[in-house]
Amino acid sequence: MHDIETLHKNLETQPFLGMLKKKIIVVDDDPQILDTVIEALQKHGYFVKGASGAGEAQAYFEKEHFDLLIVDLEMEEMNGLELFKLLHTRYPDLQGIMITGCATIDASIRALEEGFSNFLLKPFKVNDLLRAVEKSLSKKQIDDENTRLKTLIPLYKLGRKFLKAQTIDELLEELIKTVKEETRSDRVSVMLIDEETGELSIRAAIGLSPEIVKRVRIKPGQNIAGWVLQNGKPLILNGGPEDHPQFSKLMKLAEIKAAISYPLVKEDQVFGVLNV
Repeated sequence: MHDIETLHKNLETQPFLGMLKKKIIVVDDDPQILDTVIEALQKHGYFVKGASGAGEAQAYFEKEHFDLLIVDLEMEEMNGLELFKLLHTRYPDLQGIMITGCATIDASIRALEEGFSNFLLKPFKVNDLLRAVEKSLSKKQIDDENTRLKTLIPLYKLGRKFLKAQTIDELLEELIKTVKEETRSDRVSVMLIDEETGELSIRAAIGLSPEIVKRVRIKPGQNIAGWVLQNGKPLILNGGPEDHPQFSKLMKLAEIKAAISYPLVKEDQVFGVLNV
């Protein structure tokens, strides 16, 4: 496995590796600048979408994922700082380049604080645009790889613990301990399907009372874990009840500030749910 320092050097010597597959969205209410930026990036092989305002940009994000946002600071509907802040909260891995006709010190500091990786001062040359894009996507590529490596380390450790486990209960105990350690969560549980009833029951847990562990039974489609069981998809609730209205009552409970439920799958069949 490469260490992070070696990985950085490899990426620096191959700056375009994989970057042309990244998705870019350009947001500017000036149609001339919008068209110019889109045309320049498309000519150099980038996948680009354009939006004339914040509302149109948000609609695009609801349909597909983007790696880089290039946005004008001064827009009538919502300025570029506000739009990037909103999107970056929902998509933390999103990179940003700010376009501005007046790069004041205050605006520059605010942009850096909000997470922008670069600036373009109007009027700018195509080469300046391409360098800014390359720099931002290179940073994202390194960040993504670092995240992947950090994820693999605990999985490797967990795999070694699994090899030592003698029973399914020992294995599940190691699983919830590792998840708790990595996520710093107060409560972690694994629910498995009861073959007789088809319901989920808690097989291993940290942070839950024995009464709850014994009592809880979840039918397919019921509550968060039941939805994950029925749909076979992970569910992350962190932005309030508006993200998933069907769980609004649960997310209003004081003890639930965020929730992650992940399906446990074997041979394309969901046999349980991991709850954090």
